[in-house]
Amino acid sequence: MTLFPYADKVSHTFGVRVGLPEEIKGVFPGMMVKVAFLVGEKEQLRIPLTAVVQRGEVSGIYVVGNQDRVQFRRILLGHRDDEGRVTILAGVAAGERVALDPLKAGLALKAADKGNP
Repeated sequence: MTLFPYADKVSHTFGVRVGLPEEIKGVFPGMMVKVAFLVGEKEQLRIPLTAVVQRGEVSGIYVVGNQDRVQFRRILLGHRDDEGRVTILAGVAAGERVALDPLKAGLALKAADKGNP
């Protein structure tokens, strides 16, 4: 692939020379085609929005740790999608277990606190 380093003044487009596999028929040199390029990938942590707890202005989740101990963790929320999920920008790492039912997790945390004065 060759990207020409100047844009057309009228259309604001860049010219690109792309090598195509020989199996593609009907495309000849000089033809105009529309292509899309993947410019980068980013791994994101996403959880169901229903797992997020709002305490005033603080967003958090319940994380289930060692020996099934529950703890509240403050998080930084990102983009919310149309499928009811939200991107986590900070506060939890990949592989940590998130309680999907915050009501049950909160009750378990209170019960554990009462048992450990």
